[in-house]
Amino acid sequence: MARLVSEFPLGVAGAVVILVIIAVAVLAPVLAPHSPTATSFAPLEGPNARNLLGTDRTGRDVLSRTIWGSRTSLMVGLVAAVLGTGAATTMGLISGYFQRWPDHLIQRGSEVVAMIPDLILLFMIVLAFGPGVWTVIAALSFGGAFAGVRVVRAGVLAEKNKDYVEAAKALGAGNGRVIFRHILPNIASLVVIQATIRLPAVILAEASLSFLGLGIPPPHPSWGADLGGPARTYFRSQPYIVLAPGLALSLTVLAVSLLGDAIRDGLDPRLRSRANR
Repeated sequence: MARLVSEFPLGVAGAVVILVIIAVAVLAPVLAPHSPTATSFAPLEGPNARNLLGTDRTGRDVLSRTIWGSRTSLMVGLVAAVLGTGAATTMGLISGYFQRWPDHLIQRGSEVVAMIPDLILLFMIVLAFGPGVWTVIAALSFGGAFAGVRVVRAGVLAEKNKDYVEAAKALGAGNGRVIFRHILPNIASLVVIQATIRLPAVILAEASLSFLGLGIPPPHPSWGADLGGPARTYFRSQPYIVLAPGLALSLTVLAVSLLGDAIRDGLDPRLRSRANR
């Protein structure tokens, strides 16, 4: 532990913050003093003994919504990052190993998707299927599926002609066994790096969609939704409305990014040596 702290102090700090946020999300029913959706208080009340962070424009407790919003951000972020990275890994393995028409098909598809700005692509998907938790997850997963294909493909191309792959083929291993039992474990660090890059981006993308009213539908608690919509009218006169969800979102993204950087440096020492030059 002491070695981890000395080598990756920011990464350890990020991990601690993430653990605290996960604990808050898991214990939200216990920690939240009020229901996140109940409009049982006076609108736009300042912080007081009953509502420690005040109430929003509909009379909902800001602290309770911020606590419950951690569940939304973590759940959407983790599920979308895992699904997107898994799809990108699968397509990258197929593209790099088989090449020919599967490679051309996947690469042309990724080029088409890359031509569309990320936020516009998310808008198109959400508008086509309607706002909702699983629509947002599907949209973010689709974008992530094509974001990391080329990185995984490059790793497969570097591994597929090595001696251990040729030996596995000589022993009668089929394509599936070669891909998933031999090549995939040797590019696992690339997959993990892609996931750590994708997670903070997904959390921010979900908040952006909710901020614009195209993400998690009300009254479901969401940090992005609590920062956007009609709430923007009151930011100057009641700044406490934006401070809690804004700080929670910023701290989560920062912590995930710091932990991701530490994981990437640990898995690829070359990155750490370059940073120290």
